[in-house]
Amino acid sequence: MSAARDITSYHPSTAAASTDNTKTILPLIHPTKLTRNDGRTLDQFRPVYMTVGSVTQAAGSAYVEFHETKVLCSVHEPSAGSRDLREYSEVGTVRCDFKFAPFSTEGARREFRQGSDEKDLSRMVEQAIARSVRLDLYPKSVINIHILVIQAKGGVLAAAISCASVALAHAGIECYDLVAACAAVRIEDHLALDPTDQEDDNGEANMTLAYMPGLDKITHVTQTGRLVGIQSTDAIDLCVGGCRTLAKLQRRCLMDASK
Repeated sequence: MSAARDITSYHPSTAAASTDNTKTILPLIHPTKLTRNDGRTLDQFRPVYMTVGSVTQAAGSAYVEFHETKVLCSVHEPSAGSRDLREYSEVGTVRCDFKFAPFSTEGARREFRQGSDEKDLSRMVEQAIARSVRLDLYPKSVINIHILVIQAKGGVLAAAISCASVALAHAGIECYDLVAACAAVRIEDHLALDPTDQEDDNGEANMTLAYMPGLDKITHVTQTGRLVGIQSTDAIDLCVGGCRTLAKLQRRCLMDASK
């Protein structure tokens, strides 16, 4: 499996969205050209946009778009975390509050209360991010990460993890490395990077992988569906290559903000 192509960075358009609701049913992957119905190759990202400082009241924040998937993350200063102040923890804790905006998904509006899927996603982000943070420098403290999904159009977990890592760095939290995350989907016998929601819904299997490229360490992997034989290895390789590419954009975003 080839490495991921370079990402196209862009600025969100302010033009009004098209009101044409006519939909043409196309195959997810062209049988001969091996391109997807949005024109991308199998190893190509959607256009990506990143910025920091969107939440001025937070110690650090980031906003990430994987084309139509839009995520906002804020991080506040580490705070006392033990319920019983007599207890002492030599290392800190990362906690994530993951929430979909009521209008983020098609169909019925999301409830205000955190759903079971949001709790699961909170735990996944915590696992992916905690391994990158110098928790030994924050004893008896909690680092709170707040994630709001504004629009969910595929690859939500990958976008959230990548956004959270940038927000932590923007907040000045000491980390071993940035964490980039990518998703891959199996459609028939093909693996495709950074799936849309349509590809997610119709694929046979999906993998999301979080990775620290500077340390060459995977911090989290989650998979739904079945990957047979070498497909698992190929999916990991595809995601790792994508994470390496995405991490370059994360660093560039932070460097531009520091100027």
